[in-house]
Amino acid sequence: MALCPNDCYGQGQCFDGTCYCKIGWTGVDCSKKTCPADCSGRGLCKDGVCDCEIGWGGQDCGTRDCPNSCSGNGICKIGTGCLCDFGWSGFDCATATCPSDCYSNGVCYNGTCGCHEGW
Repeated sequence: MALCPNDCYGQGQCFDGTCYCKIGWTGVDCSKKTCPADCSGRGLCKDGVCDCEIGWGGQDCGTRDCPNSCSGNGICKIGTGCLCDFGWSGFDCATATCPSDCYSNGVCYNGTCGCHEGW
């Protein structure tokens, strides 16, 4: 009867020198925790937890994240994108808006109106 490496760490069954791991464990000796959906191919599995690539989130890295986490100026609506707080705009809510868009009498720059001459 052949022995298995590290006796399968108690996370699998040994048969003819090969470990057959329980669900949630992997490796030749069943010493590594698996990650949900193998991180959907969009992250690295570290001790059973997905470390997702930029732009992806969720337990299995299967959910699109919002850019820059909405810059702290909005709410991330999964699948839709950022829903910006009042006073902020842009795909990542990083652009400050101006009241009533400067009433069409100027240019908005970072939340401040630069008025046209005479306004």
